[in-house]
Amino acid sequence: LESAVTNGLSFRADKRFLQSILDEVIMPRAGLIADVQRRTRSVLPPEFSDKIDSMVDELRREAHLASTRLDEFFTTLYYFLSGMITGRSQFAQQIRLIPAVRSQPDFEEVEISWDNLSKHLRVIAKGHGRLADGVAELIDAFDIEDGEELCLTLASNGRSLEDTRENMTAIISTPLPEMIYWAEVWKERISLHAAPLHIGPLVDEHIFQGKEGVIVSQGATVRLNGTGMNSVSFTPSATVIDSGDNFIEVQIPAGEIRFTGS
Repeated sequence: LESAVTNGLSFRADKRFLQSILDEVIMPRAGLIADVQRRTRSVLPPEFSDKIDSMVDELRREAHLASTRLDEFFTTLYYFLSGMITGRSQFAQQIRLIPAVRSQPDFEEVEISWDNLSKHLRVIAKGHGRLADGVAELIDAFDIEDGEELCLTLASNGRSLEDTRENMTAIISTPLPEMIYWAEVWKERISLHAAPLHIGPLVDEHIFQGKEGVIVSQGATVRLNGTGMNSVSFTPSATVIDSGDNFIEVQIPAGEIRFTGS
């Protein structure tokens, strides 16, 4: 349980992960943003499609700038960490980002570099929301393919990017006392991590409080009998094997947590 909750509340990011987010914006013929252009251009009059294209162009300009700042940030971070690691270790090395590390003079350069990148990521995240709103205004008047789903995906990607940006800001600039932060270096690859220091209160708040019952499983078939089976909820990876008026039988994958409804 401790491992499952910790993993669920932890955060990890590296250059490849962040670049993949930017590539979704930058790529002209693939990815979500390109799909938005394709679907809108096929049905919208020029005066409307030009507005969508203008929003997309702004997003792509920011993403190109962010890609450059991303390279600069991880180069700066590697330079800062290089004095704390063994040069040719065959294993990943972890550096806790504690106050003594953050107080070193060169760490200010890391903070500045992150701030430069963060500004562009914030604009891109907000741009996803504006683009979603722009498409949403048109789906009633024009037959945009899967328009509502497109808007939801745009908005979701924007929120996800903003969550990532906020987690990265906490790691670099504004650490929370209830979290621990570290960098992991393997060869020249760097990943940044955050995890809760104490999970007990979080487990109680998010799992046990307000629930009539909780099932913690390491892989099992569970059969529940009684009335009110429609009040029982499972995450999508649970497989329903059999069910009836007063029972439900499910296969629960190993290491997952399931809740009964309150």
